[in-house]
Amino acid sequence: MRWAKPMMAGVSRIPLDFLDSIPKVHMANDVVLLAIVIVDTVKHRRLHPAFFWGSLFLVSVQALSTWISRTSVWLHIAQVIMKPFA
Repeated sequence: MRWAKPMMAGVSRIPLDFLDSIPKVHMANDVVLLAIVIVDTVKHRRLHPAFFWGSLFLVSVQALSTWISRTSVWLHIAQVIMKPFA
């Protein structure tokens, strides 16, 4: 699953108009992830447990990060972190 982080960066840089928000980028990542899971399942006639657990982890982290990013606590932390750069 080491490919997941570069995949998110790559998908978010695709110059498509509909990838204008983090949830939409997460959905695009999930589509790519689903395609990889389907190819692995068809090719090996079963889904490898590492792909299953890694995919579940990636989708869970995406959902959690989307939820956390909207909390007032995170917004305060982000403002403190970004204050020196403003």
